[in-house]
Amino acid sequence: MISFKGGRQAVSRVTDPIGRALLRIGLTPDMMTVLGTVITVVAAIVLFGNGYLFAGAMVCWAFVMLDMVDGAMARARGWSTRFGAVLDSTCDRIADGAIFGALAGALPDRLLAGGADPIWLSVWRGTPSRCWKASKRRVPMKASRRIMFDQGPASGASAASARA
Repeated sequence: MISFKGGRQAVSRVTDPIGRALLRIGLTPDMMTVLGTVITVVAAIVLFGNGYLFAGAMVCWAFVMLDMVDGAMARARGWSTRFGAVLDSTCDRIADGAIFGALAGALPDRLLAGGADPIWLSVWRGTPSRCWKASKRRVPMKASRRIMFDQGPASGASAASARA
């Protein structure tokens, strides 16, 4: 939702000509909604999942911005449907979920692999001393995860002896 004064008019100056052009080539607002959602979901999973955070952010940003065009297309066409409104909001939530889900899956692995400052990671988990020790010892990934996420030792010893 654009909340500043004159915001919709400013954005409409950009999106309305694009919407009219897309209608002329035969696309519909529903097609744009589904296309944008599919590309956003695929980009989020593939790019974020492989560690390309900046590229993933840029591709997802571009297609989220392109999502504004479907409304411009409906206005240029002169009519809209309830189905289109529900489809648009549902696809927006699917794209949001894919972005957040892919980030939630990619960031912990990237952070634990040494891609981030261990102090920031310790604030994220709330365990400064153990994170700092884990990052300094260069332990294998599985052992590092046990240290970071309190999963206990691999040998099967009790949790009390692991904390000692």
